[in-house]
Amino acid sequence: MNKLDQRLQATFQRVNEFGIAHGADFTPGGPAANAFAFIATLVPKAGTDAGAQVAGKGETQAGTSSRAAARLALHNELESIAATARSIALTTPGFDNKFHLPRSGSDLALLASATAFVTEGTPQLALFVAHEMPADTFTVTQTLIDQFKATGVDQDAGEFKQVGATAAMADNRHKGVLMLETLKGIVPNKYKNNPTILAEWHTASHVERPSHHKKTTPTTTTPTPTP
Repeated sequence: MNKLDQRLQATFQRVNEFGIAHGADFTPGGPAANAFAFIATLVPKAGTDAGAQVAGKGETQAGTSSRAAARLALHNELESIAATARSIALTTPGFDNKFHLPRSGSDLALLASATAFVTEGTPQLALFVAHEMPADTFTVTQTLIDQFKATGVDQDAGEFKQVGATAAMADNRHKGVLMLETLKGIVPNKYKNNPTILAEWHTASHVERPSHHKKTTPTTTTPTPTP
């Protein structure tokens, strides 16, 4: 929630309280009553959407962290397989041709190479075991592939939740501003002969504007040389 959302949210809260106190003065089902009713639903909803936005951001950050860890584990496993393949190639020329780490640093390239390592390495498991690689090497590699893919899905889901909540907040803000403008055209007419309530309304409906302070440049006085 940015500063504009926070200022509007504070206004919507005050307008809602005003509506609770004076809503009965307006025609049921009329424009003012409907506007107060909408803002009443908007106040708790904004808090819900803000929570979803923060939760989505947290999930994205957590997804990024776990994705990095899974990527590193998979990359390290592939490095071990590639190094062993080069050792095997000393007695079986060309064996390492199918076990090169990707030149690209992208996640897709890493996944493609890892999948190829499993496909090409599983039938040659005995050679890797003879070079002291664990017998479950390619089973472990496949597990790391699956874990890496899973963290990618988790991250995308977190980003989707955050974007969806942000869009909901923007939509609610727009509708709330329209309802506020509707009330600004009605409430003063209703209380034009009641300055106390009218002043209460002006306070409730006021939206704080950002302050723009101009920076003042300090002036320097050049001393006049003494003759």
